[in-house]
Amino acid sequence: MKRLVTDKVRDILARLARFWVWRRRRWVERLSAELRHSETQLAGHISKQERIIEDAKKQLCEQRNACQALEEKNTSLAKDLSRKSADLDKLDRQHQELDDRYSLVKNLLSAGRTPSTAMDNFRSIVHGDYLAFANEESSLAEEAQAFLHLQGIEQELELITSFPSLYGKSQIAISGGFSAGKTEFLNSLILDDSVRLPTGIETVTSIPTYLTYAEQAIVQGYTVSGGKVSLEGAGLKMISHEYVKSFGFEIRKIMPFLSVGVQLDPDRFSHICFIDTPGYDPASATNTAEHDRVVAKRFAEGAEALLWVIGADSGQVSNSDIEFIESLSNFADIPVYVVLSKAERRRDEIDDILDLVDMTFESTSINYLGVSAEDSIFRGDYGYRNMSLDTFFSIYNRSSHIEKNLCDKIDAVFGMYADAISADIEKYEAIIGSLNSVDLDVFGEGDLTLSEKVSEKIGDVSSRFMVDSLKKQREKSTDIAIRLKDSVHKIFEEIA
Repeated sequence: MKRLVTDKVRDILARLARFWVWRRRRWVERLSAELRHSETQLAGHISKQERIIEDAKKQLCEQRNACQALEEKNTSLAKDLSRKSADLDKLDRQHQELDDRYSLVKNLLSAGRTPSTAMDNFRSIVHGDYLAFANEESSLAEEAQAFLHLQGIEQELELITSFPSLYGKSQIAISGGFSAGKTEFLNSLILDDSVRLPTGIETVTSIPTYLTYAEQAIVQGYTVSGGKVSLEGAGLKMISHEYVKSFGFEIRKIMPFLSVGVQLDPDRFSHICFIDTPGYDPASATNTAEHDRVVAKRFAEGAEALLWVIGADSGQVSNSDIEFIESLSNFADIPVYVVLSKAERRRDEIDDILDLVDMTFESTSINYLGVSAEDSIFRGDYGYRNMSLDTFFSIYNRSSHIEKNLCDKIDAVFGMYADAISADIEKYEAIIGSLNSVDLDVFGEGDLTLSEKVSEKIGDVSSRFMVDSLKKQREKSTDIAIRLKDSVHKIFEEIA
């Protein structure tokens, strides 16, 4: 900004200081005029500066508004970025889960079975010679059940071939109804707190799981073709219904069971293999209830003992529990021990509940050993009847004669065929004997023409019974059983 006192004004002021008074008036007038001129210029300058300031204020306001808009836009973009990042993380997780499931299915389908000539021979006999025999044979009504038993033996042998450490262990099936606390009970036996089988208020256990002692945790899946796959990615999630449903198809058709090695007390469980089965109870309200019931029954029938779990919160043994156990083909022989889980919920009533459970099982034909009340949270017990749980475990914590047990199962299956065929043979021979007696009676009447006609008819009828064919089928049944047991023996020779 220009100086307020110009050079001209300074000059006038200097002259005023030197001139006489009478001449000052003219210079004062000049000074006044100059000052007025300067004032006018200053006013114009001030007005111009005010306009500049006003324009600057407007620009500043606009810039502030623009900054605010940018800040709001930045906030909106940040929120949008956060949402997009969350969506991306979700998609990444979904992609990883899909990739894990794809890899698992691929590995299951491509897993080759453990090489075993004896196992191949056993499988060939079951699916070749036996099925051909079963298609010809018509005496046994429970033929479908017999085939299921042989399939169960085949699966056991495949598991032993792929999982040799199972050899020599006593198999105890953990069974019970929906939400009875089976898995919580098993978790209470695991020493490593970082390893837990999945539990929940919904139906959880989906795929039957073999639980054995191991120094380090390991989870493996077994295929229908006899192969095995490490489940390091999926881990114990594979056991749950929710994870199984996430595949969008029935993965149990290609992976019917799992094995889990965990830290257990070696003094109590080094020779025990627990089988965690799905809840049998159709009240589980899942679309897999019937499948779960069939699976639970098959694995229970294949075990050496049955540990039946009942929730203490229910306070009693349900009729469906008894009916399920009695539906097992070997229910009168398989030992059953009962565990009252969740005992901490009814601590004050536990003695009455133990007495009720004990009395209920004692009144049945079930091979009942005893009952114990267990606290799955604090790993304690609240009493027992007949036999303690530790005593029960000590009975089975020994080297098992699994080879003999499997051979006994084969004998039991073909024993049914032998009995059914023998019964038909006896029935047909009795009928033929009666017809021959009639033939002799007619011959004794002396009417040769009638006697010949009757003999011809009786011979025709007798030939339809095919007793000789039945005897051959019985011999074939015995031969198949011998060959299957020989294959079992060779399988154990391979893994010994």
